[in-house]
Amino acid sequence: MNAVDIGKYLAELRKYYGVTQEELAVRVGVTRQAVSKWETGTTIPDIEILMNLSEIYGISINDIIKADLTNIKFQKEIVFPEKNKNVKNVFVIGCGRWGTFIAWYLDKIGHTVSLYGREQSDHMKELLETRKNQYLSLSETINLTTSYKELDKADYIIISVSAQKLQEVVYELANQFLRGKTIVLCMKGIEIETGRRLSQIASDTLEHSNKIAVWLGPGHVQEFYRGILLFCTLDDAPLVRLNDGVST
Repeated sequence: MNAVDIGKYLAELRKYYGVTQEELAVRVGVTRQAVSKWETGTTIPDIEILMNLSEIYGISINDIIKADLTNIKFQKEIVFPEKNKNVKNVFVIGCGRWGTFIAWYLDKIGHTVSLYGREQSDHMKELLETRKNQYLSLSETINLTTSYKELDKADYIIISVSAQKLQEVVYELANQFLRGKTIVLCMKGIEIETGRRLSQIASDTLEHSNKIAVWLGPGHVQEFYRGILLFCTLDDAPLVRLNDGVST
């Protein structure tokens, strides 16, 4: 079983059908980076993923493992379901217990999620190494990152850090020149040194086309199970609910 040959075989199959790495990743429930690693021979898909790929392409697992590039079996057509229009791109800042749980939950209900932590963070080091903490395991579909590069693609930016670190974080966001984003503050308290509300810290620092929202709930575990995640913006915009999608 040669990882490089298997990677070339999978890449040829994908390209034949005109499917992007991102589309394939969504279909099989992994990240785009995982697909890239298969195709470069860096890793080999596990048995569950191989089963999914064999079903998608109408070939056997043995065909994939043999990776005979001179005898690739193509079907006439494969169907990739249209992406859910309600799926939103969410960037979660803060990889502690609460931020990680929010990322896990949003991924679970179908959103595209990136979870950010600083390189020196022990929490992020643990997640990058094991994709889990003492409370839960994260799906391969969650993008773990120590960079703000993906921020511009986000529909929603969720901040889950301690109240006293919020000013530092929003300074970093201001340096990313964000425009027209909805930024959700998922923490409680005030800035002790100045007495400022957290929403005031964000609105004072960020460009004014960004909407600042505050966390309203859920306040009970049952609401998580029912798929309810609520926040409201501070400029008289309607209440927003994240469940199957994001709507006002």
